[in-house]
Amino acid sequence: MEFSKDVLVDLVENGSCTDAKEDYYEVVNIGQIDTRRWESVHQMVFSYNGKLYSSTYRQGLTECQDTELYEYDGDMIECPEVEAYPVEITKYRP
Repeated sequence: MEFSKDVLVDLVENGSCTDAKEDYYEVVNIGQIDTRRWESVHQMVFSYNGKLYSSTYRQGLTECQDTELYEYDGDMIECPEVEAYPVEITKYRP
C-alpha cells in the first residue's frame, strides 16, 4: 500500500499522526537495521486501519550529515503489510 511521504515523516518525528482525511496512524516499533558510512538505516512499523505496515528510512550519523527522511523517495512510498510474530530468545548470565 502506498503512503504519503508527509505522513511517514510525521510518524517518525512524532510517533502518531492524522492525515487530511482524518485517518489515524501510530508507530508500533522503530529499529536500526543497518549502518552505512555516513547514515544509519531504520525500519519503522506502524498501524493504520487495524493493519501493520513497514517502511525503511535513513538518518545521518553526525550533525554534519544533511540526510532528510525519505530523501530519495517520491511523494508516495510503497509500504508492505507486515505481521507480528513471537520470537524466543535465550540469554546467558554468569
